[in-house]
Amino acid sequence: MVDKKPKNDGLRIQLKGLRSMHDLRAMLHLAVDELEALPITHARGINLYLTPADKEANPVYPRKNRRPVADITIEEPYRSAADEHGL
Repeated sequence: MVDKKPKNDGLRIQLKGLRSMHDLRAMLHLAVDELEALPITHARGINLYLTPADKEANPVYPRKNRRPVADITIEEPYRSAADEHGL
């Protein structure tokens, strides 16, 4: 019998309520603070799902160049010049 690695079901992070993008950014920072306090040092397979809405909670259908936007992929974090030069 082959030993299998235990399945990692991941960790759910739930951000409740209708929020502005400013509030969302602050809540994401709080979530990362919670992760670091566990202490979790790295993450992979990160997915964030949200329902775009206006300030009255009505659905919004984002478009770019007249085409619907269904997903946004960020390949790597922004690296400042100081990061690049080890400062």
